Amino acid sequence: MKNLYNLSYLLIISIIFTYEPTTITGTVFDENNNPIEYVSVSSKTDQCYTDKNGNFILLYNINDKVNFQKIGYSEREIQIDNKKNNIEIILLIEKIKLNEVVISEISGNVKHQNSTNDIHTMSDYDFKPGDIHFDDVINKVPNLNYAGGTSRSRFYQIRGIGERSQYAGEGGPNYYVATVVDDIDLSGIGMPIFLDDIQQIEVYQGPQSFSYGHNAMAGLINIKTKDPDIISDNNLKMTIGNDELFQNSYYHHYKPLLNDKLFINLFIYNAKQNGFMYNDYLNEYKNNKNENLQKLKLVYKESNTFKSKITLIKSNLNNGYDMWSPNNNTDTTYSNQPGKDSQELIAMSFKNQLNFNNLSIVQISNILKSDMEHSYDSDWGNDDFWSNDPYNVEYWSYEYYQNELRERSMNSHELRFIYNFNKNIKNASGLYVKNLKEEDNATGWILGGEDVALNATFNNTNQAIYNELKYSYKDITLTTNIRIEKVNLKYNSTHYHEEYIDYDYYNPIYDTTYVNTKYEDTLSGSKISFLYAIDKSKNIYLTLSNGFKSGGVNQNPRLSDNNRLFKPEFNQNIDLGYKFRNNNTLLNINAFYMNRKDLQVSLSSQQDSNNPNSFYFYTSNASDGFNYGLSLNFKAVSEQDFETYVNLGYLKTQINSYTYLTDEATITEFLAREAAHAPSYSISWGFTKYYGSISIGGDVQAKDKFYFSDSHDMQSEPYSVANIHIDYMVNSNLDISLWSKNIFNTKYAIRGFFFGVEPPNYEDKLYLSYGEPFTIGMTLNYKF
Repeated sequence: MKNLYNLSYLLIISIIFTYEPTTITGTVFDENNNPIEYVSVSSKTDQCYTDKNGNFILLYNINDKVNFQKIGYSEREIQIDNKKNNIEIILLIEKIKLNEVVISEISGNVKHQNSTNDIHTMSDYDFKPGDIHFDDVINKVPNLNYAGGTSRSRFYQIRGIGERSQYAGEGGPNYYVATVVDDIDLSGIGMPIFLDDIQQIEVYQGPQSFSYGHNAMAGLINIKTKDPDIISDNNLKMTIGNDELFQNSYYHHYKPLLNDKLFINLFIYNAKQNGFMYNDYLNEYKNNKNENLQKLKLVYKESNTFKSKITLIKSNLNNGYDMWSPNNNTDTTYSNQPGKDSQELIAMSFKNQLNFNNLSIVQISNILKSDMEHSYDSDWGNDDFWSNDPYNVEYWSYEYYQNELRERSMNSHELRFIYNFNKNIKNASGLYVKNLKEEDNATGWILGGEDVALNATFNNTNQAIYNELKYSYKDITLTTNIRIEKVNLKYNSTHYHEEYIDYDYYNPIYDTTYVNTKYEDTLSGSKISFLYAIDKSKNIYLTLSNGFKSGGVNQNPRLSDNNRLFKPEFNQNIDLGYKFRNNNTLLNINAFYMNRKDLQVSLSSQQDSNNPNSFYFYTSNASDGFNYGLSLNFKAVSEQDFETYVNLGYLKTQINSYTYLTDEATITEFLAREAAHAPSYSISWGFTKYYGSISIGGDVQAKDKFYFSDSHDMQSEPYSVANIHIDYMVNSNLDISLWSKNIFNTKYAIRGFFFGVEPPNYEDKLYLSYGEPFTIGMTLNYKF
């Protein structure tokens, strides 16, 4: 497959230098012949915006229609006369209306209205003052949840399915929910997602294995940052707030180069914050954030024929981690060894596209290197704290510190062929290769105290072929997808156990165990969907899909051979949806049912019948289950310059009961129960009212209770959080916003553990970490 990829890539390069390109440019005016800036100009091949003189450059195929949109103007869609290389467009002024959303699919750009996926989208227009990170908008998406336990969210659950952590010994880089930023797979490590440079967020709900492989059985979070185009502008944004929040970002868009063919933008982000938790023992804030990111993006457009994009990202999140207290305090910690949750990331993506009359060839490559540290004070206290009531522990020191270092390097390559047989039939096929290496080095209380240190290496290789076929006849569109993926995992590790062979305080020799194993499998995902266009504003669709999550390796060295590997998990999903959209109203409703097979669940069993202490946790395929529910997105704007939205998610999950042997004679039964981090309802509602240059808005986000883990029955409490903002447009260049989040200072849990940590009896207890409390701030946004 690698040789085939290399030959295809050389073919693309040779075509680039032998094909004569063409160009389409134009200008957009209002009815008074004034140029209009920031008009969205899009075709199935490309999208751009007009500059301050109304000019644009666009790539398109001969059969493409070109769409022109801007809030406050009537939308236009035209067929380009191929004899012209420059056009003029007039847009009529009208009252505020909704923009059409364009999403990315394998076969090209598609209007949200015409997609048969359950997708929730947010653009930069939907981000409100005070929204800084992806953390701030997660709760606006129905049936999307996340697990705390990190300084920035990176473990997500869609429709009640997803990882909640990846501590040392829990397994390798294999996830239910994929996170992709500018074609770069950041699944499990997607911390540097800052909103100031994001153009659009697309949350695909339900299995996407037919498109993205084994990391997307539950869904996909696809994020696009801003592409440079003919607009040359700069933007400076500054935010200050309580908790000593200071954030600033600078977006610079260079003037086009090489005869308006090369476009470049630069984004720089910096932020600092205390983190709301005060360490009483050290008398300072140790949960602080210190974050920065730089991104450079280059786009080269050689007319309609060739387009190339390079994205370079460098980020450093030097964040502390000090979130937990033995007494569940919401703003005070007592640890004498606070930890970190930091990440250094360097990534680069290349995307090249060749366009002919009926054929487009897309090549995508990316490389990534990430270094992460997740450390924490495992006992959450200090000797003075434990010596006081109610513990009264003296004459010994209670110290546990966990330090986990994870290094990931990855490269991937994709080659895609998109062919239009005619106006009714379109096919996209592709090849995909990914190589990922992740090294984990940890010290502390690992695998339940089995290890005092662990050095582990995962070497993953994925190879896939896929195809998507779309057939349209009158008002019906049929889409079929299939993906076949080969998964190869080689795993080796060194485990340093509690027991000493030779004890020396300065140079102890530990009992050591080595594990070397591998996992191989070939998996497939597929989809078939029907879309019926009732009329220009209303569609209904039915989608049948199945997804997969590959199996893997249990890391505990004491496990028996038959428990070392676990098998893949599968699901079958049915979606029934309705979409309505006109100039002022949008309504998307999706009902779904999912059947899960071979659930990967955490078990414990006695590995040696002669050793009562040989109980070890491991992952096995012990159960099945189902999820069903509903998502609703509603948005409306009125001629009175008022807009509102409602997002509603209803979710019912069940992991069916199962039994297994804990030893040769003991059967343990787990009763049927809801999945963890799967609230039965999630609601968000918001509005904005415009009074000339002033606007006032607010939103409320609410979630039902949910289980914190599959291993115990502790639950969160239902909660709702309210936010407000006031914006003042001083002039066309300067905006000033006052905002407040969690205005009622609601106390709500985002992560919970149930175990014993408090001496002298170490009784099991629920320990919680909390979402951000009341926050207030001011943001200045200056364009120049």
